[in-house]
Amino acid sequence: MTTQDIIILKVVRIDKGIVYGARSIKKQIGMFGRSTYDWDVFFNKPKSSANKTEKLLDKTFGDVYYVAMLKHKDKKGISWRVKHIGRDKIPKTQDDYVVADYTKMPIPIPKYITIHNIKYRVLSAELQKKIETLKTKSKKFRHQKDLIDVQRIKTTQRLRKWKLI
Repeated sequence: MTTQDIIILKVVRIDKGIVYGARSIKKQIGMFGRSTYDWDVFFNKPKSSANKTEKLLDKTFGDVYYVAMLKHKDKKGISWRVKHIGRDKIPKTQDDYVVADYTKMPIPIPKYITIHNIKYRVLSAELQKKIETLKTKSKKFRHQKDLIDVQRIKTTQRLRKWKLI
C-alpha cells in the first residue's frame, strides 16, 4: 500500500465514505481480485472530500494534484475526481491520470461491510452492479473488465462454499 493510498483511506475513514468497485472486490476476495490504480468512493459531500484529499496529497508530494468535475451522461449525478498532473507536469492534459473518483452517496445507502474501520460495498451488491452493466449495451467499453470481475467473484464464492479458502 502506497502513501497515496494511505492518505485516501484516511479521508474515507474520516468522512465516512463507502469504497466500491474494483478496490472493494479486491479487499473482499484477496489475491483473486483485479488490480486497479484508482479509488471509487461514495461520499455525502464528494466535493469537500475531494478537496480535502487533494490538499493532503499536495502537502505530502508537492503541488502535483488537482480536482476535476465529471458530469455523468446517463444520470444527473456529478463526480469529483482527484487527478495527478502526469509526467509533463502540466495539469489538464492527456497524460493526467485519475487517483480517486468521489461520487454522491446514493439513496438508499448501499449495504456495506467494515474492514479495518473502512466501509466497503458488499460483494453481492458489487456482483449485481457488474451483471447489470454487462446487460447495458451503452456500457460496452466496460464489458471486458466487468466480465472478468464477475468470473472472479463467482469463483471465489464457489471456493468459499467448498471451504477451500
